[in-house]
Amino acid sequence: MGVSTFFPAEVMTQAHREFVATLTPPPAPLLDIVVIKRTLRRELAQHDELLLALAEAFPGHRVRVFTAEGHVREHAQLFYNAAAVIAPHGAGLRNIIFSRPGTAVLEIGYSCSAVADHPLELQASKLNALLGGCWFETSYHSMATALGHRYGLLLGLGVMFDQMSVGNNFAQISVSVEEVVTLLQQLLHS
Repeated sequence: MGVSTFFPAEVMTQAHREFVATLTPPPAPLLDIVVIKRTLRRELAQHDELLLALAEAFPGHRVRVFTAEGHVREHAQLFYNAAAVIAPHGAGLRNIIFSRPGTAVLEIGYSCSAVADHPLELQASKLNALLGGCWFETSYHSMATALGHRYGLLLGLGVMFDQMSVGNNFAQISVSVEEVVTLLQQLLHS
């Protein structure tokens, strides 16, 4: 597992106020849909297809791709201007600390079945299945909720690098583009 991103709500809201105090106010209404592009681990297999589907489904919005390049101030402004953030599970989601309350945050995770046949994860997967849970860190849900965002989670299927991969080191996450669009429509209109 990665480093926990959970902080008490008071800490996150204070950090949010201090981070965004010097940013340029976004246009009203907020029209940017930010899609975080990961590479190497947990990359969306349908990333390009998703961008096209979002542009078609939300013609009044701008679809922006975040790759973690550039200065942190540019990152902050991008997320501050976002009406929605879509991202595979990972550290890029920490940038929602810059987003305004009410931002739609759609995290794309991976299902337990993705690791069920892996020899090193078999017992953990069986235990999680018995407990009705999924071996999946939920700290971004906690963060989004504390910051007043509208949060949704869609589970895709993780594809391993090889049989020696452990934990959440998936090469890609495969997800239904139609489900992403539908859930985002619900989040934006809730």
